[in-house]
Amino acid sequence: MPVYNTSGAIYKTGQMTPTINPVSNGYRLPREAEWEWAARGGVFSQGYTYSGSDDLNSVAWNGGNSDGGPRTVGTKAPNELEIHDMSGNVWEWCWEAKDDARYYRGGDWEANPDQCALFYHTFDYPFTRSKYIGFRLARFTGE
Repeated sequence: MPVYNTSGAIYKTGQMTPTINPVSNGYRLPREAEWEWAARGGVFSQGYTYSGSDDLNSVAWNGGNSDGGPRTVGTKAPNELEIHDMSGNVWEWCWEAKDDARYYRGGDWEANPDQCALFYHTFDYPFTRSKYIGFRLARFTGE
């Protein structure tokens, strides 16, 4: 069942904002709260500043260690849920929007420590192409 509804129109160029079908079992962008829950380690969270540690360089490619580009996923330590790269490497789009812009989280390979912290978020327009922004999918399982 499709996750995104667009009143029958094909969503390609940002002419309309799709809505989420809450009973879908498909893949979608995570809501900010879902993204943060996963980044913090879910029920196993140790309350770290970054996803999996208080030591940014052990869990994230960032402005202090990346040598100016993204790195292969999974080469830094994972968080408590065994998820890699939720801090640093590339920003990740979330579902929530501010006016016509969408939020993204996590920091990138040129980010400073504050931008990689789990509390930090910022936003941009989803039709903006950027080498710094990617995405991670979530899936509703009906549970």
